[in-house]
Amino acid sequence: MNDMNTPHFANNGQVDPVASFDLASPYHNLDVAFHWKNVDYPALHTHEHWEIFVVMQGEIMHTINGQEKLCKRGDAWLIRPNDLHALRFSSAASQNYQNINFIFSSQFAEQLLRPHRDTDELINTQKPLSFSINESDLNSIYDKCLYTQNLPKEQYEASAKLLVAQLMLLFLEQDTVFDLRYPVWFNNFLIYVSTPSNFDLSLKELSKATPYSYSRLAVLFKEYTGITFVNYVTEKKLTYAKQLLRTTSMTTLQICEKVGYTSLSAFNHLFKKTFSMTPSEYRKKHK
Repeated sequence: MNDMNTPHFANNGQVDPVASFDLASPYHNLDVAFHWKNVDYPALHTHEHWEIFVVMQGEIMHTINGQEKLCKRGDAWLIRPNDLHALRFSSAASQNYQNINFIFSSQFAEQLLRPHRDTDELINTQKPLSFSINESDLNSIYDKCLYTQNLPKEQYEASAKLLVAQLMLLFLEQDTVFDLRYPVWFNNFLIYVSTPSNFDLSLKELSKATPYSYSRLAVLFKEYTGITFVNYVTEKKLTYAKQLLRTTSMTTLQICEKVGYTSLSAFNHLFKKTFSMTPSEYRKKHK
């Protein structure tokens, strides 16, 4: 019987994408989960989800998109949907191998990456995406995982999301595909305000969680992003609306309310003004 934590492979040797990832955690239907691994996957495979794996001890040979690298403690990789990769033991050091796998949905990956670059830019490059984690951060991640794995479902997911956000920032700080345009505190701030559940928070409310006054934060926001806070959040709302139109069967009214608008006509007008088509036309084109 197949373990749902492992990739599935077709009998003819062809790549067979993983059908689901949520069973890798103690809970089902989560945007983010993590699990511990001490086995290799020598057959080339792909995933439908995003993944970050962090080597905690030992060694393993990682092949991805035709390139091969020996990975040791502190090495980490960001694996995109459809990256073709394999992991195989290659030395005596492999006997003590252990890594932590963080797996997360495309929706959550987009929330994390969108403040810095369009995710299409990242997906369309075949460049393997690796980064390094220092001892202090490794130990912190290890301790947080030990703490998180026994939490109730909602707290587990919230804590796992914070861990993935921390890892994504470490990747962004090192990878040459991206240029971090903002200070770390502002990146964290953008991730927070780009999360749909926070769309309704005003800049005045958010300023209380920063060292800056409302007026100073408004000035900094415009300096860093080139647009006002209101326009930025509007962009995020509409981007999220497009995602829901593409990936769910929710009605336009439900999506309108989900992204924080109370008037369907106002939402339709803004959507058409921005994208030159109505939400219904967009869904028909992209379904």
